[in-house]
Amino acid sequence: MTDPVLQAYNHNHERSYPIKYNNANSSVPIIADTHTNNYSNPKGQIFFTVGTGGARCYDFLTKESYMVTPHAGSGFLNIDVIDNGQIFNATFYSNYDSIKDQFSITKTKNGSTSPDIDEIP
Repeated sequence: MTDPVLQAYNHNHERSYPIKYNNANSSVPIIADTHTNNYSNPKGQIFFTVGTGGARCYDFLTKESYMVTPHAGSGFLNIDVIDNGQIFNATFYSNYDSIKDQFSITKTKNGSTSPDIDEIP
């Protein structure tokens, strides 16, 4: 499984589908999985931006096809890493107690795209 990528410079919340680099057109990544909330051994990176604290949030002018969910408002991301890192649960809450985004990634050894650290010779 590839690892999620957390970034926070933009003042909003946004999450991608699992995506892969597109050699033919780098500005249009390849969507590896179109599920919106639950991923099992995803074959692409999941990028999410959580820049929703402090400064005024930026509005979205468009929504890219490879993005699942945008939110232009204050809030925070809660992440639970469970079962020795095999389950990753994330929930984004607005500052007003409503859930704006929620997803999970489950990694299994037999479905992993890379070996676990203890399996590397």
